[in-house]
Amino acid sequence: WWYVDPARAWTVLVSVLVASCPCALSLAVPTAMAAAQGAVTKLGLLIVRGHVLEGLVKATDLVLDKTGTLTIGQPELTEIRIVRAGLSRENVLGLAAAMEAGQKHPLALSLLRAAEAENISAHQLVEPISNQLGKGLISGAYRLGSASWLGVLQGSQDANAGQYGQVHLADDQGLIASFIFLDTPRAGLENLLSAAKTRKIAVHLVSGDDPATVAWWAEAMGITVFQGGCSPEDKYHYIESLQQKGRFVWAIGDGINDAPLLARADVSVAVGAGAPLATAGADAILTSSSLSPLAKALLLALLADKTQMIIKENLIWALVYNLLAIPAAMMGWVNPWVAGIGMSLSSLAVTLNAWRLRKA
Repeated sequence: WWYVDPARAWTVLVSVLVASCPCALSLAVPTAMAAAQGAVTKLGLLIVRGHVLEGLVKATDLVLDKTGTLTIGQPELTEIRIVRAGLSRENVLGLAAAMEAGQKHPLALSLLRAAEAENISAHQLVEPISNQLGKGLISGAYRLGSASWLGVLQGSQDANAGQYGQVHLADDQGLIASFIFLDTPRAGLENLLSAAKTRKIAVHLVSGDDPATVAWWAEAMGITVFQGGCSPEDKYHYIESLQQKGRFVWAIGDGINDAPLLARADVSVAVGAGAPLATAGADAILTSSSLSPLAKALLLALLADKTQMIIKENLIWALVYNLLAIPAAMMGWVNPWVAGIGMSLSSLAVTLNAWRLRKA
């Protein structure tokens, strides 16, 4: 244009620059992803990493923790069985509360609430407390944890004994007392299991709780694949073994013990009220107290396909616009203000197209 019509050279240059602005191209993918994530967030599932949507389609296995995930994570201390002669309820509960001080596990919080409700002061411990992840606590000769770790037999009063969680207090001389807890299923659990069944997703219950307790809950909830007494490393290797078989694993957990499990899973979901370490490494966070958002998310597998379709539509529209607008501007057929309007309308079209996902 400098040689053909110098007077129009700058006008044509500005038109080409405006028409070739890649706004629509740069908005094509982010707007679609943001709209899709917004649709899922409205359900009560906060997406931290974008591959969660893709994982909705690929999921073949769902691995659940028990306490705080399958259940509401607020167990009540229903009974204390004192084995050691000469000790009172106040003695053993005060000692257990001292060892659990500062812990965030649901059973620990239950013990602390019970001690506070009964105005029992925590004992003064001479030795520092050591947390054995997935097993229990140690302070000098005292140990507080699972029956399998302490090497004691878990009490069984009736056929439903497995419904109750148990924590045991022992020392070098043997078992001192057992603390019996009752938890309730988390709201929306049936919906989640039903959604998984509809999608033909295998459900696994993997927990650090005593095997008898895990087995009872698995049977009660209709979960056929389960494993109890798992350490954090066991949970990690459990996920790893599934992945080695070509499975795509979703994992849901809430505690520090679940951090390795969540880190290994293809898609990890942390319960929002869980331990900070668990939520920090999760791909998504459940902000609701119910599991129903996860059930709805699993049934929204088509959303991921629709998101990919919207992205393709946005990219095609942006490319077609640029292929038409840039040559027209180069030929001098488009004024700068027209090119500006066209560029804005192109970006608006991409954004509005992506907005359809919000209603998915």
